[in-house]
Amino acid sequence: IKCSQFTDVDVDGSGRMYISAWAGAGYNGNPSKGYVDRVVPKNWKYKAFPNLSELSDQALVSKLRSLSATARLHVQQEVLTRSKASKKVMAPEVLAIANDASASLESRVAALFTYYQMLEREAVPQLVAMCNDAELREFSLRALADMKIFSAGVPRAPFLEGLHDHNARVQVAAAVGLGRLGEVESAKALLAVAIPPAPQVPSTQKGHQGGPHATPHAAVIVPHVAVQALIKLNATEACLKAIDGPSQDGALWALSWMHNTQAVDGIISKLASTKTLELRNKLMTVLARLYQKEAEYDGSWWWQTRPDTRGPYYVPVPWDESANIEKVFRLEWAKADDGQKEFLAHVANRHRMNLEGIGKVEVVTSKKTKGKGEVGRTSIEDVMLSLEKNKGSKKRGKKILATLSCVACHNIKPDDAIKGPDMRKLGAIMSKEQIAEAILKPEATIADSWVTVTLKNGNEHFGTLISKSSDKVVLHNIAGLPITHQTSEVKSVKKQTSTLMGPGLANELSLKQFSDLIEYLHSMK
Repeated sequence: IKCSQFTDVDVDGSGRMYISAWAGAGYNGNPSKGYVDRVVPKNWKYKAFPNLSELSDQALVSKLRSLSATARLHVQQEVLTRSKASKKVMAPEVLAIANDASASLESRVAALFTYYQMLEREAVPQLVAMCNDAELREFSLRALADMKIFSAGVPRAPFLEGLHDHNARVQVAAAVGLGRLGEVESAKALLAVAIPPAPQVPSTQKGHQGGPHATPHAAVIVPHVAVQALIKLNATEACLKAIDGPSQDGALWALSWMHNTQAVDGIISKLASTKTLELRNKLMTVLARLYQKEAEYDGSWWWQTRPDTRGPYYVPVPWDESANIEKVFRLEWAKADDGQKEFLAHVANRHRMNLEGIGKVEVVTSKKTKGKGEVGRTSIEDVMLSLEKNKGSKKRGKKILATLSCVACHNIKPDDAIKGPDMRKLGAIMSKEQIAEAILKPEATIADSWVTVTLKNGNEHFGTLISKSSDKVVLHNIAGLPITHQTSEVKSVKKQTSTLMGPGLANELSLKQFSDLIEYLHSMK
């Protein structure tokens, strides 16, 4: 299936897929653009979806065995709308599907959740029993903690056992459930699994990009969820007590999210009685994290398509304990040697504390400031919309292009060697919006001519495809040098999925300059 700029996907109860696409409708929208595609499997035959409201209770329940997720969902909803008397009749049949090992897991899970919503508190004993079924355990725990209004009658025992299940998915469901049940007595059990593993070693695979978090690190998931449950339970006292135990790192991890006086006072008290440098540094790091908190979101601002990812908060603001934490930092700084001052400055910088005399102090500039750097400070949507407001100048745009690094990889003049994709006829094949988007989001618009040629001996060459015939394949590398291969030597020629062009190419321009640049590039035809 090939679809340009798709926006949503849905599947109906008869197996048909529907894909909507804006297809060049632009950032302002365009009623003449966009479409909906219907996709059906090969050899598919239409089967009318039944009118569920007309089915008998027994016939309706049997539809929970459907292979269609859409059908099962609508059956669940119909079951739950029927009378209390009908639900009493259907409940044993729904439970039978949940307990039927020969049924698909999807049908069993649909029946399990339906049964709980049908009988509510009355269903708890049966769901607890299902926790003994290894296939259903994860979903039984999820269902039991799903509706907080019924949590009072749900036992903790299955969740405490689930924390140590051999299946990590069950462990996660158990940790989430304990947080939702709201009993702070669960903190000790959660702390036992909230021990962070060693950091994941970044991938060394050829071509792998994305930094230290690009490599999946499954081992951190259960400790992370356990920490989130501790935060939800506000288990401050339990975490403070655990600082001296094997769950020290998990406890400090959770405390670093607990913006309350008890947490700050407890950490400061522990700092005063601790002589071990390693623990003192951990405590100072937690205090740095707690120095500010996230501003309450009031709907007046948003993170934009270029969010500030420095952390630890998008919009950091001081709170009641900020002054106490700053006082501790200054006392530690006053008695620290050069090595310890370097550590404290590092921690302060990492958490953007902005303490005068300790590390760096950021100079905050208004995002509304006009002029140089506007493109880099403005959301992609707003940059695109500004193209209509600002009338561009081809003459100014030509001068601006000469200052950018585009010319290093693209041919601009007729006598330029072809390196990257040809820009000389850009305006003939792309609209202003498309050109702007290609600059702001290079990975989203890659030229068909930017290819990888793989030879039969395994060697790869990438660059701009100049020609391809039955005899030879001619490629220009990024330096503009031609590379010719006999077609018989070539295994494949494929469009590249990534680009050498970085996303911040025009970040230093003003919105007016960007409009000038786009005007000139679009004039190249």
